[in-house]
Amino acid sequence: MDSLNDSIREYTETLKKGRIQRAYRGIMTFMADLRSRIEQDRPELATGALYFGYMDMTYFACTPRELRDQKLKIALVYLHEENRFELWLAAANRQIQARVARQLSGRDLGRHMLMPIKPGEDAIISSVITTQPDFDHPEVLIHFLERELNRFSQEMMNLFRTPWHAADRLLVADRQDKQQSRQEDWIEADPDLTHDQPEERRD
Repeated sequence: MDSLNDSIREYTETLKKGRIQRAYRGIMTFMADLRSRIEQDRPELATGALYFGYMDMTYFACTPRELRDQKLKIALVYLHEENRFELWLAAANRQIQARVARQLSGRDLGRHMLMPIKPGEDAIISSVITTQPDFDHPEVLIHFLERELNRFSQEMMNLFRTPWHAADRLLVADRQDKQQSRQEDWIEADPDLTHDQPEERRD
């Protein structure tokens, strides 16, 4: 394995050619413009800050309220090494990520992929949307990515509107009803618990 100094020397030599800087600036400028366009065209989405990354991934969140209410989010991601765009369904924390992944296990997700739960994996669902982005025609690429984002967002919302998810919510409601019933039985067994105690008499 090369030492850090060896890697830095190669990095320095590559930078002298000038292409890395131009490519990186071009990608960051495009991602910033894409984020601004989505924020302008889709004001109902919660658009997060642009994460620049370490030349591994660059992304920002753009999430419908319906998914935000469930502590989920959608991220539009550019992967540098693979030179491709993906859309991810992610969660607010690891506990929600694991729970939703378990709930989705075994379901037909169509063109989307359920990601394994492991350290460093942020996506619950991942969808590759283009493997050959044409940065020389940014307007065309922005239009394409916006269309794919709209499609993915709708599919994710539909996924959580299905009878399966409704049944999951009914299970929670049933547990709450049973808890309420136990509380009512407890009060019925000792009705004095529902009344205030009389004040102490003072002569």
